[in-house]
Amino acid sequence: MTVIIPIYNAADALRRCLDSLVRHGAGAGELLLIDDASPDPA
Repeated sequence: MTVIIPIYNAADALRRCLDSLVRHGAGAGELLLIDDASPDPA
């Protein structure tokens, strides 16, 4: 499975999102984090 996560001003939610993927068994596969020139530290 491939999970694609677009990131733009999402620093506050990113940790919760990744933790949720791990809890729901999405550990096997591919994870793509796409940063669209976000000004926050995401």
